[in-house]
Amino acid sequence: MSYLVSHYLDASVAVKILCKEDGSEVITEYILRNTSAMCYITEFALYETLSALKGKWKRRELSDDDYTFAIAKLEAFLDEKLIQIDADFKPHDRGLIHELGQLVKKHGVDYSDVLQIYAVLHGKRRHYAFECKTVLVTADSDLAKAATAEGLRVWHFSKGAPPNLEEE
Repeated sequence: MSYLVSHYLDASVAVKILCKEDGSEVITEYILRNTSAMCYITEFALYETLSALKGKWKRRELSDDDYTFAIAKLEAFLDEKLIQIDADFKPHDRGLIHELGQLVKKHGVDYSDVLQIYAVLHGKRRHYAFECKTVLVTADSDLAKAATAEGLRVWHFSKGAPPNLEEE
């Protein structure tokens, strides 16, 4: 059976797509090969990604050319809609901050991480989370554990292959 697959990318994985790190080739090839799979990144995770790239550049882990290339690659992935920004939830909404705070306490992960979980569970694509096989993709062990506890499909990137959605 064929399914529409949506992937929510954590900043830890987005950085791997944009610059050379362990696993960069695997995740980039996976996205390019699975063009029917939609990839999303929350607006906040996008900013985290930009901040992480800046940090790598400032620490001289990226040369000026590598930093510029990573930003251009991000722009191209967004322009080509290989990655789409999910801006459904704004972290300044007081009611949302309270709900996210409950998840932070429950799982011991930061607001940015629980915002990603919340976006999959409650966003306009929430119906995709179950009927259409949405997968949260992360290299962050704590986020993977929290998302799994909330009932999401998770590809803990640094721990192995993507989930086999055909077996579900």
